[in-house]
Amino acid sequence: MIYRDFSQAQLDEQYNNLARIPDHEAYVARWAADSERYRSHANCRLDIAYGDHPRQRLDLFFPGDSLSLRSAPIHAFVHGGYWYAQAKENFSYVADGLTDSGIIVAVIEYALCPEVLISEIVRQVRSAMSWLWFNAGTFGGDPQCLSASGHSAGAHLVAMSLATDWPTFDQRLPINIVTSGVTIGGVFDLEPIRLSFLNETLGLDRITERRESPMQNLPSDQVSLVVMVGSEESSEFIRQSNDFASACIGKGIDTKLMVIPDHHHISVMDEFRGPNGEITAAIKQQVERRQNAE
Repeated sequence: MIYRDFSQAQLDEQYNNLARIPDHEAYVARWAADSERYRSHANCRLDIAYGDHPRQRLDLFFPGDSLSLRSAPIHAFVHGGYWYAQAKENFSYVADGLTDSGIIVAVIEYALCPEVLISEIVRQVRSAMSWLWFNAGTFGGDPQCLSASGHSAGAHLVAMSLATDWPTFDQRLPINIVTSGVTIGGVFDLEPIRLSFLNETLGLDRITERRESPMQNLPSDQVSLVVMVGSEESSEFIRQSNDFASACIGKGIDTKLMVIPDHHHISVMDEFRGPNGEITAAIKQQVERRQNAE
């Protein structure tokens, strides 16, 4: 047994979502087509640089006439792809059901492994969040109402952002800049990732595994969190979300665990479709709570 009760082959199977979901390419193709269609009529600003790397870019999507926006809530989405795949252009569609509710949506891209290590990706996503906070006033956003969501590796990156000591990252920042988060099918303990086939690409060592694991770096107890996972995910993905939610609750963090029925690791992203999808609804509820608290 290489990890818990798993042999090497069994552990690899737990985290090999492409093999577990034979029609995964059809989902990705649909995401891309829906996103291109949405961008064709959306009120948006594309390919905004937040850093020096060519993939340190983000797209902003606005509700209605952006010229009239004043202090609109901001939501940042971070894509998955096991830290080595995907691009922001495939995920524009996630903004559709949120901009209709008056929320500005930022879809964030970042450099990929093996060109960079996971530590650098964590830093880049933190840079994107700080860029949104510093520049909110230039695009009609409210820096005091910045929330985030992420899928798979993106959920890991959002969790690490929620755990950030922001004044240490940049002394000009307040203690909390990301006030709430939704993680979707996330990876919160990197040990099984380091022990799996994925590490041939990711290059994790024991020190980095612990430093960049959300289970070792829980969010601030000042944020609210929704931890989502599909009921048809592998047992390891379900365990990861259960363990992370339990740890956050134990720390006193406002945390809700949601197991979404009849969804696997990829199909769960369908819950971003329309204003009433489970993910969209959870984000909107967090935004409303934050606005009511101000």
